[in-house]
Amino acid sequence: MDPFSHGILGGTVASLFSRDRPRVRVAVLCGVSAAMAPDLDVVIRSASDSLLAIQYHRHFTHALAFVPVGAGFVAALWWFIFRRKIPFVHLWLYCAAGMATHGLLDSLTNYGTHYFWPFTAARESWNIISIVDPVFSLTLLALLGAATIRRRRAYAAVGVVFALLYWSAGYVQRERATDAMMATAASRGHAVERSEVKPAFATILVWRTHYMFNGRFYIDAYHVAPGGGTVLYKGGDVAVFVPPALPVGSRLDGDIKRFSFFSDGWLAPLADNAAIIGDARFGLLPTDTNPLWGIEIDVNNPNAAAQFVSLRQRRANDVAMLWNMVKGGPIAP
Repeated sequence: MDPFSHGILGGTVASLFSRDRPRVRVAVLCGVSAAMAPDLDVVIRSASDSLLAIQYHRHFTHALAFVPVGAGFVAALWWFIFRRKIPFVHLWLYCAAGMATHGLLDSLTNYGTHYFWPFTAARESWNIISIVDPVFSLTLLALLGAATIRRRRAYAAVGVVFALLYWSAGYVQRERATDAMMATAASRGHAVERSEVKPAFATILVWRTHYMFNGRFYIDAYHVAPGGGTVLYKGGDVAVFVPPALPVGSRLDGDIKRFSFFSDGWLAPLADNAAIIGDARFGLLPTDTNPLWGIEIDVNNPNAAAQFVSLRQRRANDVAMLWNMVKGGPIAP
């Protein structure tokens, strides 16, 4: 999720571990900073390997097993300021509580996080909340602000309860969108081979769905009204990427496999440029078949590295169209 939301949730949870009212603000400081620290993995990159950044973002620094070590580093920085007032172990506890929320929150989103590294290489992506959700973040911010100003943990406790309820609502919404997707596929005579349902940007009211059938990915979106019906926004379909015959162990073969792992196998070549392989999981709008990113490959040069490319092409009416989807209204084709 975005760093702003990470800091808010980390500070909220950390404040619950403060022993008395005077330490609430210190706990919030520790929790906010520790919860944002794992995203420093963005410095891991290479000029000769453009896939290195996406390979290690949300990797070991986001793992639950990293929390004790990472919290120790952040706590050591705060200890230089508070060492005469607060024992190091208390600062570490605040930092650990805050940092522990980072990987959890990212796992609840639709991107993928190595939450259980090193015990498994799987990327956790539970698709319950968007990577940016203003309702979630601003509500938590208000409660954390009250807890900090008044030095009362009760407001933070309400914030934690709100987060749990909001995530539960996201789970219910996701399952309802899944049912709608399966019904749409059945109406088309499609037997779903694999599928994924994820929240659209900044909302749990609109959901992007994609499923595979007969060598193609079918992409749609649904407005899911809480306690009400669903509205289908028809997207489109794209061909499933078929890996070219490359020498085993070649640089390009390895890069394609790395990107496929990152994209959970949802790879599709661009319709107008087969040299670019897109990550079909994400589009600027939830109905878009055009991906947000991909890799550019040269099958005639298997020893050349694949190049990560951004494919964002914002249009003038994108915000208006998404807002209409959030309201459950009609959109232009």
